[in-house]
Amino acid sequence: MNKKLLLLSIIIYTCYTAHAGGIVTNTNQSAHFLRNPARDASTEIDAAYSNPAGLSFLPNNGFYMSVSDQIASQKRTIVSTFAPLAGFGGNPEKEFIGTSLAPFIPNIQAAYKMDDWTFSASVGIVGAGGTAEFKDGSTTFEALVAIVPSVLTQFGMQGIEGYSLESNFKGTSGTWGAQFGASYKFLNNFSGYAGIRYSYVMNLYEGYVRNVKVGVNGQMVNAQELIASDQFLSLALNPLVADKALDCSQFGGGIAPILGLDFNYNGLNIGIKYEFLTSIEVENETKNGNNFGSPSYNDGVKSHFDFPAMFGIGVDYNITPQWCVGIGFHYFFDKNAKFPDDRQELIDKGTREYVVGVEYIVNPEFTLSIGGGVYSPSVSSAYQSDMNYENTSFSFGLGGAWNINDKMRLNLAYFYSFYDKYDKVSEDYGNIHQLSGGLFGAIPGRDNLTKSNFLFGIGLEYIF
Repeated sequence: MNKKLLLLSIIIYTCYTAHAGGIVTNTNQSAHFLRNPARDASTEIDAAYSNPAGLSFLPNNGFYMSVSDQIASQKRTIVSTFAPLAGFGGNPEKEFIGTSLAPFIPNIQAAYKMDDWTFSASVGIVGAGGTAEFKDGSTTFEALVAIVPSVLTQFGMQGIEGYSLESNFKGTSGTWGAQFGASYKFLNNFSGYAGIRYSYVMNLYEGYVRNVKVGVNGQMVNAQELIASDQFLSLALNPLVADKALDCSQFGGGIAPILGLDFNYNGLNIGIKYEFLTSIEVENETKNGNNFGSPSYNDGVKSHFDFPAMFGIGVDYNITPQWCVGIGFHYFFDKNAKFPDDRQELIDKGTREYVVGVEYIVNPEFTLSIGGGVYSPSVSSAYQSDMNYENTSFSFGLGGAWNINDKMRLNLAYFYSFYDKYDKVSEDYGNIHQLSGGLFGAIPGRDNLTKSNFLFGIGLEYIF
């Protein structure tokens, strides 16, 4: 029973994702994207990631390079309604806040065009990226502790009136990708691309629950000491009130091919890209053992952390020499990948993303752009939890580019995403009845889950 009661489902691959992308994929790879997310038919240097076949239509032979950085912040808000949180006289509704900050999200893209051949590379964080911290934990940590006062009262203890605990969770997650390939213009208006990407997952997470206390006749008493004299209560409740800590890292990598096609004619450009699934196995490096109880976090345990296959298509059209509009569609085959604890079984089907953008060339020096996108995951209610949830999101970006001279260009952009709220209702909140083997009764509860995030981006292009 101990292991079941201590099982905390901390899924770290969503510590931070500023959608753009699938459940684990980050399609945001440049400041270009932030000011105009419809990059799937790009023929600029950022196409090294977004539309590599389109690099065949760069204007001149030579070496092109882009370096960009983004600053991203995300806030996760979880409002939990669960009667035991009231602690005898308190409020059964409690808000948990998770914040993440990624001050340095770099990306480098390069291409060398030599007539019909173009060789390119893109290096950046292709999945997640950043640190999320719940300074006061969440109901994943607190729900099991919250039932302790009720249990003690039911077993005859007098003067029980609340609880307290110290709880924290901090996770850092990122998947680095290095992509290399070549484009070839086999007809005046057609080009193709073949390349590979090596992806390397790095996940680091720490958490603890400690110093659990119970209010007894107006004083807070250490819960373990309180139940120590009762053998039955110790057996039943010690797994809930004992100090728990986790310090675990996961590392692993994999490689997959990428194919692309591009059609360019008279102001119209169509780009197509398919990224194959990257099979990645990560291995735990867990310090000081694992008293959280779940064997998933034991040292040396291996699990899959795949990077899903993705299909993308985009269209750009120059309405006039100054105005260009673009649209794009992405489909991520998330359900066909393998994730820790077989989370893919809780995904109904692949994630879809739709993007649109408009650019206006003010004059030879300045370009302004604006765009947006809709991210539409398809996950089951069982997938959603306070530590790991996917909501439909709406994003918009705006910014501009400044041609400093004939060889250098500066990109500046701002990007914001807001998410639908997801209401998850549970008849057995936290699976307390199930995980305790029926020792504790089922208690209903509800989680209201939402997020918001924003990014600033800056990028510098140079033509050698």
